[in-house]
Amino acid sequence: MSEVFGFLGGCIVVAALFGAVLHRLRPNWRRWRVAVISALPVPTIALAACLYLFVDAASASPEECGVDACGMVMMAAMVVGGFAIVGFALGLFVSAGILRLWWKP
Repeated sequence: MSEVFGFLGGCIVVAALFGAVLHRLRPNWRRWRVAVISALPVPTIALAACLYLFVDAASASPEECGVDACGMVMMAAMVVGGFAIVGFALGLFVSAGILRLWWKP
C-alpha cells in the first residue's frame, strides 16, 4: 500500500513543481491549461507502461503465459492504470489550488 501512496505523492509533487515552473515560463497561459499540463507527466508515463504491458501480455502465446501469468499482468496493468488516472486527478486539483494561490489577477 505504501507504493500506491508513494506513486500518488509523486504525482502530486511533480504536478506542483512543474506547475510552478510553467507558471514562471508561460505567465500568459490560462490557469487551467498550466494545471492540466503540469499534472500530465507522471500519469502519462505510467499509462504508457501499463498499455505496453497489457498489449504484450494479451498478445503472448499460451506457452509464454504459463498457468495464469498473463492474466495477472493484465490485471496489474489495469489497476496501475486506474491509480494513474487517480494520480492525474489529484495532481490536477493540487496544481490548480497552488496556482490559484500564486496567480496574480
